[in-house]
Amino acid sequence: MSVVGYAQCSTTEQATDGTSLEAQEARILAWAEATGADVVKVIVDAGVSGTKALADRAGGARIVALLDARQPGVDAVVVLRTDRRGRNAAETLSSLRRLRNAAVGDWST
Repeated sequence: MSVVGYAQCSTTEQATDGTSLEAQEARILAWAEATGADVVKVIVDAGVSGTKALADRAGGARIVALLDARQPGVDAVVVLRTDRRGRNAAETLSSLRRLRNAAVGDWST
């Protein structure tokens, strides 16, 4: 399985609570190793609030483009926690539905 990781961190304080970009990437890579998945790349949104719509973030827009692609080249998008994808419940639910209906799946580690 080929996957793209997605890491998001909005503040420097998150570096101390276990959700720093480096910590997220390390956990995504550890999950991939444990499951035999191949990480094609890790897309990062640094210093961008999780309250901002996924499509309105630079990295998030790349994730949305994967969802829109008919042949995305990856099987899933991997995030550390659902709140890294977004903080608005309605938008997060919408993106989960989109993932379900797309050629790309979703995995939260």
